[in-house]
This record gives sequence, structure tokens and C-alpha cells, in this order.
Amino acid sequence: KERKKQTRRKIELGGLVIKAEMDQFSKDIILGALISIRKEIQKDKNIKSVFKSIGNAAFMEYMTE
Repeated sequence: KERKKQTRRKIELGGLVIKAEMDQFSKDIILGALISIRKEIQKDKNIKSVFKSIGNAAFMEYMTE
């Protein structure tokens, strides 16, 4: 059951990469961008709400297409 949950999570995260139109970039670039974002969030907790707003807006746009 745990393995199924992990597989589902990986598929979900891959879908987010596609929704963000990041799938055109190499794995190295995608991973580097994610690491960079994680570091930014750790340095500035307020930026988390900015990213959340951007993500929510993207989901809303995706739902209305």
C-alpha cells in the first residue's frame, strides 16, 4: 500500500512539471530549479505564499480550460 502511495505521488509531481511547462527542459535543469526554489523558501518564508498564490492561480486557470 505504501509503494502504491509513493507511485501515485511521483505521478502527481510529474504532472505538475508538465502543467508548469517545465517538461521541455532537461532533468538537470528541472532539479536545479527545484533545489533553488527550496533554498529560496528556506531563506524567505514569505515567498512561500507568493508561490502558493501563483500555483493556485495556475490550477484555477487549468480547471477553466
